[in-house]
Amino acid sequence: MQHNLLRLTLDWGLVDLARSEIFPREDFIGYIIPNSLFEKALLGKNLEEFVDLFLERNFVLHTYLNIETLQRLFNEEKDRDFFTITSLEGILGGTGVRRMKGEE
Repeated sequence: MQHNLLRLTLDWGLVDLARSEIFPREDFIGYIIPNSLFEKALLGKNLEEFVDLFLERNFVLHTYLNIETLQRLFNEEKDRDFFTITSLEGILGGTGVRRMKGEE
């Protein structure tokens, strides 16, 4: 049930509702955010706040993100420039992507 509630807030883009009404519920204590929901937020348009929220809620990024997952996400993303700028630079830091491309 928790998964469905959180998925609806993601589908509707209502991060404020997730923050104020969903996560404070007693049945969300200790809730582990599934990789599929994090990935939906990561690849979705205008869902960056959900990525932040999930990270605030202790989503374990280092166990989810490996080179295969990163490559798959990049290949699945339709707007690669958006993904590179918002997601990769956020993960790697402001200059990480430029170093990956060989720019200094």
